[in-house]
Amino acid sequence: MKYVTADEAVKLVRSGDTVCCQGSTSVPVLLQEALARRANELRDVQIVSGFNITEGPAPFCKPEYKDTFLINSIFLCADQRKHVAEGYGSLTPCFLSEVPALFRHGELPVDVAFINCSLPDENGYCSYGIGCDISVAAVECARVVIAQVNESIPYLYGGCLIHESKIAAAVRCNVPPIAMQFGEPTEIEKAIGANVAAEIPDGACLQIGVGGIPNAILNGIKHHKHLGLHTEAMTDGVIRLMKEGVIDNSLKKVHPGVSIAALALGSKEMYEFIDHNKTMEFYDVAYTNNPFLIAQNPKACAINSALEVDLTGQICADSIGEMIFSGVGGQHDFMYVC
Repeated sequence: MKYVTADEAVKLVRSGDTVCCQGSTSVPVLLQEALARRANELRDVQIVSGFNITEGPAPFCKPEYKDTFLINSIFLCADQRKHVAEGYGSLTPCFLSEVPALFRHGELPVDVAFINCSLPDENGYCSYGIGCDISVAAVECARVVIAQVNESIPYLYGGCLIHESKIAAAVRCNVPPIAMQFGEPTEIEKAIGANVAAEIPDGACLQIGVGGIPNAILNGIKHHKHLGLHTEAMTDGVIRLMKEGVIDNSLKKVHPGVSIAALALGSKEMYEFIDHNKTMEFYDVAYTNNPFLIAQNPKACAINSALEVDLTGQICADSIGEMIFSGVGGQHDFMYVC
C-alpha cells in the first residue's frame, strides 16, 4: 500500500464525485476532515453515508460548504441531523437491504469510497467489518478506494475484506472506534424487556436493535437455550449471551454455529472480543437483510424500537412529528419475515 497523509489522499476526490463514507462506530473521520479542508477547491461533491456514530457533527456539515458538499443520508444520525433539518442536505428513504443494489445497478453511482480498516494480514487483506453494511458495495463499485489503515480496528471475517492492492491511497493511523456503553436498564425498560423476552422461544434466531430497551430484552433472555444470531448490529448485549452459551447458533440453518451481522458497535472490550473471532462473520446488508435468507432460520425473531405509535397501532421509527430523525433502516427487511 502507498501510505500518505490524509490531505494527500483526498486529492483523489474530484468535483462532481459521489463519496460514500463508511459508518457505524468506525467513520473515517480523518479523511472526512481532510476532505472538508478542500471545500474551497471543490464543487458539487455528494456525500453518501448510513448509520454513523461520531463524537460531533460531520466536518463537512457547515452552511458555508453548501455549494461544495451535498449530504445525502441513507440513515440520518446525529452527525448530520441538524444540517439536513436546516435544508442543507437530504435523506433518501429506502430499505437498508436495497442500498447495495442502488450502488451496483448505478441508480446511486459511487465514485470514491472512504473506509476505516484493519492492518493487512499476512496475505495483504484488510478487514472493514465494523461498518460492513453498505461499505462492501461501495468499495466494489467505486473508482477510487481511500482507507484509514487503523491499528485499532479489529480484524473480522466474512465478506468484509479488501486486498491492499485495491486501495488507491492509505493513511496509517491508530484511532480507536467509538466506544459505546449502556447503563443499567431503568425499571420501565426492565418491565418492557421482561414482556418481550417472554415472547421469545428457546431456539429462536434473533435480530435485535441497539439501545436501552434492546439491552434490557437481552438481559431478560439470559436463561434461554440454543439461541441463534442473524442480525444487523453486533452489540455488547449479544456478546454477553455468546460468552454465557445462550447464543450458540446450534439450530441455525444459515451459517450454523456462526453469528452473522453487518456492523458492530459497543465497548472497547467488545471490539477486543470480536477481533480475529471465527465464531462470527460480517457481510453487506444485501446478504444479512435478505428476507428469503433470514426466513431459512427457524423461529426468526426481529426485535426493534419505535419512536411513535398511534392509537390505531401504526408504528413510526424514522421521524418525530415532522422532523426526520433517522431512516427506514433494516427493520422492514426482518419484519417482512416475522
